[in-house]
Amino acid sequence: MVAGLTPHGHSESQRFGHSLPGGLNLVVGYSPVPRCVETATGIMNGYSHASSGSISDVGIDESLAVTHFFAKDTNAMESHRGKVGGLPFLREWLDGSLPVGMMKSPSEVKQFVVSSVSKDLKAGRAPLLRLWVGHDYGLIILIETIFGGRFKESTWIPYLDGIVFCLSREGLLTAAWDGEIAKLDA
Repeated sequence: MVAGLTPHGHSESQRFGHSLPGGLNLVVGYSPVPRCVETATGIMNGYSHASSGSISDVGIDESLAVTHFFAKDTNAMESHRGKVGGLPFLREWLDGSLPVGMMKSPSEVKQFVVSSVSKDLKAGRAPLLRLWVGHDYGLIILIETIFGGRFKESTWIPYLDGIVFCLSREGLLTAAWDGEIAKLDA
């Protein structure tokens, strides 16, 4: 069973959209998982009621369904994750201790995302705000591979948390999360 957003989640996603700066070209893509679709819809609805900017709903982005998109062997991945549990599976993936051939490495995931983000931002028309609504696993992988810290299993990623990627005037890609900034090779 795949759970949808709670009423609180719906109101928070709309409040988030409402809080975005006005006058932007908002471009939104999302995972096919219902919670992600509902979150993206709430953000776009909130933004549309608060801003004169434009909204482009680019729809489902399969790469945001992280575990399945980056699986080399989906059956083995689902079986192993079912046996060990979600968090131990994630830790094994991050530590590189999953069975060989099951998943792309976290560094491959990072490179795919950084390359995609860079291309997308360079192609957009300013002022652009590009939102990808995905899963906590994907965010955790990017936090560890971009910022170098170890995810603290004692606290989970808060709803609507994320990394901000931006291009400098010189075209250099930078990522910011939780007060940390990282310059990226794109």
